[in-house]
Amino acid sequence: MTLIMSANDSSMILASYYGREKFAALMNEKIKEIGMEDTVFFDPLCFDDKGNFTTALDLFKLSRYIYYNYPIIGEITRTKSASFKSLTGETHLIVTTNELLGQIDEI
Repeated sequence: MTLIMSANDSSMILASYYGREKFAALMNEKIKEIGMEDTVFFDPLCFDDKGNFTTALDLFKLSRYIYYNYPIIGEITRTKSASFKSLTGETHLIVTTNELLGQIDEI
């Protein structure tokens, strides 16, 4: 849900498994491993009002890392819509928030 429709609530569910502070610490460990030297996360949602920051160069490094190491993420982010069943059996449809998807070749 996070990768298709920017659903931050699904990110929070993932973060709640570890706890918000621990999850942010794990995020910071990973960005250092990737070589993102000008990025810091203080909360799992990465909202600016919490002090999170990054640079265009670091976002490029992250994109390159994902492209070469996790191609499935690229596939997911090119998905226009998907449906899934909740634990109650109800079917839910999620639709991308990327308005350029399908409008520009190779996006």
